Amino acid sequence: TIQNYGKEVDGEIKPLYGLGDELLVLVNNLGGTSNFEMSLLARSLVTQLEGDGCKASRLLVGSFMTSFDMQGASVSILPLKGDITSKDIVSLIDAVTDAPAWAKVDVWSDLSQRPSENEVPEVAGESSAGNDTGSTSLPPVLVENFSTLATAIISRCCNALIETEPTLTKYDTIVGDGDCGITMARGAKEISQRLESKILRIDHPSLLFSDLADAVSASMGGTSGILLELMFRKA
Repeated sequence: TIQNYGKEVDGEIKPLYGLGDELLVLVNNLGGTSNFEMSLLARSLVTQLEGDGCKASRLLVGSFMTSFDMQGASVSILPLKGDITSKDIVSLIDAVTDAPAWAKVDVWSDLSQRPSENEVPEVAGESSAGNDTGSTSLPPVLVENFSTLATAIISRCCNALIETEPTLTKYDTIVGDGDCGITMARGAKEISQRLESKILRIDHPSLLFSDLADAVSASMGGTSGILLELMFRKA
């Protein structure tokens, strides 16, 4: 199926690659796909391509162009032949870079094992049983009665967001896609439920912000959900 899509030549769709061609395969994470799923997809693509008689000599897997935390992936296949090789583009693809978002290309030849197939030894971490923050000590709480104040503030904020959902939805329908109120109310209800169930750790700001980020991540979507989660993670 992949091979059926290519370029138009004299009014006909011609495959970009054929039997025996050497290929560069780029598997792009759209933002919310796990590394485990990306690895499965990459392996499946390489297996299918090489089963069709091609050679996937170069493989790139990572988050190169994302859409926030969208679930999914895109695939780009570049045949390494013709002008691609004559213009020395392959050497640029293989070049070492310190760009943080550009993963190192996985180069494979017939005589070597793929670097990505080399098993990485597991490194045992320090035990942090009973302590969610590991070995990091939390700073002192400088606000008196923090737990009481936090509970009251969170409750009032959640109630306010739930009550104003129709108004937020109305305004967002005018200037956006109309889901702002619903998204905010969904997050507020989740946080309120976790507060009542005593899931939120309200005895320390650092722990509370971490739990709020988890609640937002589990219940809210869209741009607002992402930005709020990032804010709580960094707080």
